[in-house]
Amino acid sequence: MKWCLTDNVEDQVAHKPFVFGIEEEAGRFELGDGGMQAFRVGLSTVELLRKYHAVVTVNPTKTVICHMDTTFSKNVLGYPMYVFGYSDVGGTFHLLCVRITSQRTHTDVAWLLRSLKEKFTSLLNYAWAPTRLMGNADKAQFLGMTNALQPELPLLEYLMCFFLCYDKRQSMTSEEWTSVTFDIYLLHMSTSEADLVNNMDTAHANWEGSRTLRKFRSYFFNTWLAVYSTNHGPRFWKWQVFHSHRGCSYTNNPNEHFNRKLKDAIGRVKKHVPHLFKKWRNWFKKSQLRRHLGYNIQSKPSE
Repeated sequence: MKWCLTDNVEDQVAHKPFVFGIEEEAGRFELGDGGMQAFRVGLSTVELLRKYHAVVTVNPTKTVICHMDTTFSKNVLGYPMYVFGYSDVGGTFHLLCVRITSQRTHTDVAWLLRSLKEKFTSLLNYAWAPTRLMGNADKAQFLGMTNALQPELPLLEYLMCFFLCYDKRQSMTSEEWTSVTFDIYLLHMSTSEADLVNNMDTAHANWEGSRTLRKFRSYFFNTWLAVYSTNHGPRFWKWQVFHSHRGCSYTNNPNEHFNRKLKDAIGRVKKHVPHLFKKWRNWFKKSQLRRHLGYNIQSKPSE
């Protein structure tokens, strides 16, 4: 079948897309129906996996951050589409795979990560062991990562894109929001945990001036700096630059830019899932032949 890998990976055309993460029986894929049996399928190429392996091998002392983002606007069923990739030490985003599932639960995210890890092992004999995974303030992403990989990889950390901290302005004046924005950037640019604590003290004092600011302060500290509160768990607080090594992207903007590029390439009209996969397959092949699946975002690499 044209979607299958060949029996010998060396005979596989490197830029030819293949599906994975699903059972195959008698030459047919066993897909869920989206009901009691979840529909899940991934798409990648051997070249994309080899490229990641090469980046990690050439830079053994550097941290390569993996990025995960979800979009819902590309198929008529509204199934979530995961774009999963990584940023190299030069701040360039590279795609690893795209996935589509009928649900958006931690089980779906765990399936994504486990099946990708299995493909690295079976195709390249490579033990995929990322140490940083950046996503959104998404319970499914966080629990999926901890359930799928953290038991085997205890050093794996979940980083959060700091732009998510910008919601809930809560009727601030433009002057108040300008001041708050400056302080959020100051918190984001903290160079160490000690520096973060000092910047937190500054922000806490600056957000005292009005009832609106105090209300936002309570929300912000309890939500995005919860590790410092005895009433909340440390889940979505690692959005400061000191959690990323020098040269790495420290926002999840790479995925968002790449998603726009992908939507422009395959069209912005919602498609049925089979048609969407055909579009992806054709775009994968053309883009890799032109070497366009590495997207040079230069998205605020840490210094």
